[in-house]
Amino acid sequence: MKSMNPVAAGVVGATVGAGVAVAASVALKNKKNRERVGKVIDMVKEQASEYIDNMQSPETMNQGKKMVKNVIGKGKKASTKLAFR
Repeated sequence: MKSMNPVAAGVVGATVGAGVAVAASVALKNKKNRERVGKVIDMVKEQASEYIDNMQSPETMNQGKKMVKNVIGKGKKASTKLAFR
């Protein structure tokens, strides 16, 4: 099993949870709405799964690592300038 980015998992979980809460109140009213809500929830789950897979792709991970290294490099340069003032 792949490890999951905790931020991505949190965002997806919160989104799905909020959607389910709103949809549940409407869905309880009649059968047609329950069926529609079921389809929407399935769609959201599929999109969330695709999003997480994309976020965990080697390409996305490498891009994130490059960004972090860039920020660290800039931070080191800034701290060096401050140290010599």
